Amino acid sequence: MAASKPFQLVDCPISPRHICRMAIIGYARVSTVGQNLDVQIQQLTEHGCDRIFQEKVSGTKIDRPQLKRLLSSLQPRDTLVVARLDRLARSCLDLLNIVKATTAKEANFSIVSGTMGQHIDSDWQVNANGAFRGRGI
Repeated sequence: MAASKPFQLVDCPISPRHICRMAIIGYARVSTVGQNLDVQIQQLTEHGCDRIFQEKVSGTKIDRPQLKRLLSSLQPRDTLVVARLDRLARSCLDLLNIVKATTAKEANFSIVSGTMGQHIDSDWQVNANGAFRGRGI
């Protein structure tokens, strides 16, 4: 289920006469049906998310339909936002694959809170071996 509100409008880098749409898209997940998504949804809403994809499924499951829908809906300049990194991925390989899919669509990735910091810049890329590379590295 994805809650919706209007996209943000930003100046288009291609032509100053055009306006590009960009979305801030949240992903909230809990591991079991008995757990509650409310805190994550509140954090994502406060972070400015236009839509929030919600899921009640273990992070160790490969089949996460809402995450798959979110990733397929990403457009250039969109931002994927999670409340905490552990809500998105359970392993480094899983995280690398998600970030790789996000950057392949020229979208950004942001974490509201957690030990990893606040933002992974879209200038960072994941190479075929799963290593992060940024400008000047």
